Amino acid sequence: MICIENKKLKEKEEMSKGNQNSNDQRSNVHNPNNHEHKDAVDNRSNQLNPNNHAYHDSRGGNSNHHSGSRSGGGKK
Repeated sequence: MICIENKKLKEKEEMSKGNQNSNDQRSNVHNPNNHEHKDAVDNRSNQLNPNNHAYHDSRGGNSNHHSGSRSGGGKK
């Protein structure tokens, strides 16, 4: 019986995900017991880490860029 109730609860959650407004999403991201919170924290951490491709992607740069030097744009 518990398995059926859990399945119904999961189905209800999945159906309601499409109907979430921005406040619901914000609540989920700020709730440390929700998986969306961990996803958001991991994403932010990746965007702040220069060794991660998300760092360069979030700045509109090339994700293949791994060195600390910049090419071009300098005067000689």
